[in-house]
Amino acid sequence: MYCRKSMKRSPHSMHAFGATIEHFNNDGYFDKKWNVAICCRGCNSSKGNKELLAWFKTPYCIEKNINQKTVAKAVKEYIRGRT
Repeated sequence: MYCRKSMKRSPHSMHAFGATIEHFNNDGYFDKKWNVAICCRGCNSSKGNKELLAWFKTPYCIEKNINQKTVAKAVKEYIRGRT
């Protein structure tokens, strides 16, 4: 969703870079499909409870070139619906 890292199913998926469930909005809507995506553990951990647009300004995103223009389509659609 964010860094474009390929998420492959494997018996080792629980390591530090495995796939995780990401909630765009951490304040609720946990059961809504538009609020959920798969992302790497690194991005999910870095984002934590931050709002997406605020997270894009952090050193983590700047170093990895993660921003409104580079994220996956589902993230762009979520942002468009929220602004």
